[in-house]
Amino acid sequence: MKFNKKQMNLENGQATDDKIIRETIDTKNNKQTIKANTLKSLLKNEVVTFKKEFKVKPNTSDWLDINLRAKPDSNELREIVDQLYLNNPSVNIILKSEIDNIKNPIYIGRITPILTRTDIAVTSVKECTPNLEKINDSNVYLWYPELPLGQGYEAETLKVFSMAVSAKKNKDAETIGNILIKRLQQLNRPLKISKPSGEVFTIPPTIAIDLITGDIATLNSYKTNDTSHIENIIVNMKDSDIKQMLKFNLAVLKSRIGSKAESEPLFEELKKDCNFWPQLYKEK
Repeated sequence: MKFNKKQMNLENGQATDDKIIRETIDTKNNKQTIKANTLKSLLKNEVVTFKKEFKVKPNTSDWLDINLRAKPDSNELREIVDQLYLNNPSVNIILKSEIDNIKNPIYIGRITPILTRTDIAVTSVKECTPNLEKINDSNVYLWYPELPLGQGYEAETLKVFSMAVSAKKNKDAETIGNILIKRLQQLNRPLKISKPSGEVFTIPPTIAIDLITGDIATLNSYKTNDTSHIENIIVNMKDSDIKQMLKFNLAVLKSRIGSKAESEPLFEELKKDCNFWPQLYKEK
């Protein structure tokens, strides 16, 4: 499994000679620590790319801590403070005092989820990642939470939606799914999922809407052999694993209905964007 293009860009200021960069990879189930190169300096607007490889067992759902640290140039930080707060002496003094207290490299990394399966590896949590399903003889990605889902209006509605998607009933999924989407848009609050273990998991409303919309579009496209249902929603969808999986669904459908000239470029595009997606090559 590979995670490439871990980039760091210091847009404000030149790094000093004692700047240290470290990359730590730590998962709860398979703890590993990998140290990257230590650099003396990184010029303003310069980008450095680290490529690190590590092993993760299949069916792992965990978190990746990329511990990047760097010490910015204090003189350039002072210049920036003078530019922004020249007419605000009190703030100017406070910020410069904070700059003087930066003795060690500061954290500029990130913590990201990782999910590894035999069909794909993504930087996403299990609860927000569609699973590989079958519609007739085609492999497609669909999302529906595992039952039971707790109590309350949203939980019961989501339960009916999940059952409709699982049964591949596109009309029922569309009707119930649109009710959920409307409610999420109106309330603008996370979608709560009560897992069988008793744990409550929340999905941000924008992600939940993308997942539900993707299910509806995929089921409708495959029931009618009309690719426009998927094509219409991915146009304005932000880049994400959900969007990539919808593109996969679209490519598989185009291939199934005989549009090889349109499906091949989609498969090639997905290969370039994704480091580990074995299912892509099985569809070729």
